[in-house]
Amino acid sequence: MRILVGELAPDTGSVSRAGLLGYCPQQPVVYERLTCDEHFELFGHAYGMTPAQQRRSARDLYAALGFERYAATRTAQLSGGTLAKLNLALALLADPAVLLLDEPYAGFDFDTYLKFWDLIAQRREAGRSVLIISHFVTDAERFDRIVTLRDGTAVQPADAPSSAPAARPTRARTREAMK
Repeated sequence: MRILVGELAPDTGSVSRAGLLGYCPQQPVVYERLTCDEHFELFGHAYGMTPAQQRRSARDLYAALGFERYAATRTAQLSGGTLAKLNLALALLADPAVLLLDEPYAGFDFDTYLKFWDLIAQRREAGRSVLIISHFVTDAERFDRIVTLRDGTAVQPADAPSSAPAARPTRARTREAMK
């Protein structure tokens, strides 16, 4: 993933990409002295968004992930879960065609975990691509495809299904199943 975003050079070969790319690294890369709002402004500028586009997108992401009350809070004062929300929101800010997520839901509570999957479902419906790297997959039915890596090489486990499951649970169905 780090090669795809240009953070690491490949040992061999090359990577080419076109269009906007959103990246949510496993460890958030934020400036401790800046507030959440200031991060949105900084990233919006880097993405080439107008101030109005950036504010609208930030407002929508605050609401979708439920952390509006932290808009004026410096990131040094955020809990790990709220920092993870900001990290994801910064990757989503410009609505990139491709979203790369490295352990994106680590630190989320269950409600935020469900909100995360709602956002991913919306992206799928909008024709966007999402690549998620995770050390565990608890909801395999939420994925179109699962690839297992071993020593940097894709492998297909002997007991793995040949195609992705068709049904994807919605937030409402997941909550209903928990009752």
